[in-house]
Amino acid sequence: MRISPYQWPEDGDEHDVLVGIAPKRVTLLLEGRNAWHSKWIRSYQGSAAMFLNQASARDAAEERRKQGSVFYVFDTPALLLFGVYTNCIVTDFHQDDPFNGFVGFRQPTYDPWLGWRGILPGVKMQTAVASIGPERSMWEDRSLSQHSFIRGSVSDGREIADLEGGLVSVSSFSQGGAYRLGWRDREQRYSTKSVSRATDVWFEHMHAIPEVRRLMRSVWETSDHGARDQPKSSVEDSRQLLATALLNHASNTWRPD
Repeated sequence: MRISPYQWPEDGDEHDVLVGIAPKRVTLLLEGRNAWHSKWIRSYQGSAAMFLNQASARDAAEERRKQGSVFYVFDTPALLLFGVYTNCIVTDFHQDDPFNGFVGFRQPTYDPWLGWRGILPGVKMQTAVASIGPERSMWEDRSLSQHSFIRGSVSDGREIADLEGGLVSVSSFSQGGAYRLGWRDREQRYSTKSVSRATDVWFEHMHAIPEVRRLMRSVWETSDHGARDQPKSSVEDSRQLLATALLNHASNTWRPD
């Protein structure tokens, strides 16, 4: 299954609040074309698509195949951002260690138009999603490209695979027009260090807020690792209680310069 691109405002809610994050794994599909002198061109601009798993990405490659095409299908670490009403999965796939150098995990940045930015308790969902992008102020030393970031909209974050289990990377080869594509293993280049660390830092922030600690268990159980038969209304109720506590904390703690 392909993960639909996250679009604002269609997939968002201006009042939604970021209430949790989780390390995840998604699969990307890139297409290359045979170029002059038998060199391969890998197109990172406009052709990358996000899928739930390897099988669905390889099926999509079959539908797109043309003479001379080569496809790259690879798992990459991702961050699931979940709010009260909406969820967004985002990956930073140009870096070998995705999200390395992102300063928004540690401290908020104030924008007079958007408000507080970063991946921190109390940030609005809209600005949290917008924070992970090519704006240089949100990163330590790094050459940035807007094509590095892919965002997907998911109705239930529990459908996204956990980061555990290893990452797979393959490239296609033709076995003839009457047959499905073949796939060769490629070296997997991604580190999960920064994605995992981001989650640790998030919970450090959350546990430091006394009024939030007692609410965390119910939200966590109904968001990512909880029972899949949890009613949607129960999920939203639990998240709304936590969102209110986080907004109160932010308004009492953060002050623009």
